[in-house]
Amino acid sequence: MHNGVGKDSLEAELWAVLLGLKEGWDLGYRKVIAESDALEAMHLVSVNTPPLHQYLNIIDEIHSILGKDWQASLCHINREGNEVANYLAKYALSCWPGFYRISTPPPELVDLLSADCNNLYQV
Repeated sequence: MHNGVGKDSLEAELWAVLLGLKEGWDLGYRKVIAESDALEAMHLVSVNTPPLHQYLNIIDEIHSILGKDWQASLCHINREGNEVANYLAKYALSCWPGFYRISTPPPELVDLLSADCNNLYQV
């Protein structure tokens, strides 16, 4: 979970994608799907970003980490299918700025994780 980065929601979403991918790489995962309900952020990373875009440095860093020797992809999902992220975003507002690794989900997240997984596998 990250708190305290971004002048606006788009920058915060791009940082979340970047830091999530870096965390996956650093932990040794080599098959990763990063999900986000931020359509604009996903679009900026998926297309040729204008050379003078204000968040080009973050986007270039995302491209760089996606280009490493692993299977990593980005996926846009509906906000309704992303309850865990919504909970953590609200929770982050009560925390000091910084990066927090949550290795064991708090009890209140277990049901949300289950619901998100069920939404992921619905066809």
